[in-house]
Amino acid sequence: DPKIQDSSTKVRTILDLLESGVTSASTTRHRSILPRSTDAISDALELASDLNSDEIILALVIDLQDAYWMIPLKWEERRFCIAKWQGKYIIFRRIAQGSRGGPLAYASIASVMIRCVQSLFLAPAGRRRQTLEELRLQLYVDDPLALARGTPLRCRRLFSIFLLALQILGPPLAWHKASWGKQVTWAGIEYTFNEQAVIVTVPEDKLQDMRILTDNIKKHNVISTAALRTYIGKVQSISSLLYALRPFLSYLWAALQAPPDGAPPGHTWTTRIAHALDWLACFLHHHGEGPLIIIFHVKSSFSSYQRMRIGTDASPFGLGGWIELDGVILGYFSDEVQQHDLKRFGIKIGQPESQQILECLAALVAMRLWLPLWRQERISLTVRADNYTVLAMVSRMKAKTDALRIIACEMALLLADSCYMPWVAEHTPGI
Repeated sequence: DPKIQDSSTKVRTILDLLESGVTSASTTRHRSILPRSTDAISDALELASDLNSDEIILALVIDLQDAYWMIPLKWEERRFCIAKWQGKYIIFRRIAQGSRGGPLAYASIASVMIRCVQSLFLAPAGRRRQTLEELRLQLYVDDPLALARGTPLRCRRLFSIFLLALQILGPPLAWHKASWGKQVTWAGIEYTFNEQAVIVTVPEDKLQDMRILTDNIKKHNVISTAALRTYIGKVQSISSLLYALRPFLSYLWAALQAPPDGAPPGHTWTTRIAHALDWLACFLHHHGEGPLIIIFHVKSSFSSYQRMRIGTDASPFGLGGWIELDGVILGYFSDEVQQHDLKRFGIKIGQPESQQILECLAALVAMRLWLPLWRQERISLTVRADNYTVLAMVSRMKAKTDALRIIACEMALLLADSCYMPWVAEHTPGI
């Protein structure tokens, strides 16, 4: 879409099989699943949880060069993959990027290849508490990530075995793009691995691209299907880290898969995704300038965690809450209903109709007030309330009325700043 531009530009050879009818005549019976950022994080945390005193975690990233073109095309199918350029016909002898079955064919071969390589690093005699492997692999299209555990010399040996195995299996390696150490960039996100934590950094330019894309989409009444698919991919890469974005991602997928409703061919009305766009824009601008940094601690993932409980309640005149850690009260708050709350939610002090809104508002205030206590720690967080709407909002970030949706979005925005989702939402016992 010429109206929606990305700051990064890549040049690829694409064979357009839509015009010839090959795309419409072919079908796919399954789809490939790409690894998420959380998969790499989990691998690193599990490996780090089993470290001995003289061991470290190291990572290696290297591209498979021209990997998409390594799958030969059957002789009888080459007649379907022909392009005309400057009066000459080009017959593709390998699977071309742009065909419907091309990505699946490559993903099937690549997944088998990387599993074969992974099998070299199983060491039953060295079984530890969490992990069986000395080295773990993730493959994002043609970008493998290898995470090794051991002494520095052992990690170098593991990486050598990994690279030699890839060369034996055939795909050429882009040595000039290779990087290894405690800090690497994989699939556009920077990872720093140490023995205590994994630090994930979403670069500022990646967030800025999303801000620009989001603002540009909101300026137009339609968006092309191709541009929407690209935008979904960018949001999905971040939503794997920020779980609070996932409910809003469903709005984008629904619009992409919805039947035509009068929009120009190949386009979707922007109003279909306006709610998700507004919230995503709010999150991106709320974060401000600079990269997004999230820290995942090893001890928070596998050690015994603390039990934290937050309780809230409200009346037609005020709201309050308390917090405890392992049975010890840490603090409380109480406040009167403010005039700007009355104006924002269209309620009046003393009316019972305002009760549900104020219950939800009390939970939002409590979680925002004490977020620093559990932002980067995995705890058993119990949000206790006597209103089922509050519990649904905390656990699923969903609401039915306009007033409650405002609080639900604020709640999602708040939870997006934390590494872990609250585990429990508990109803206060009563009659």
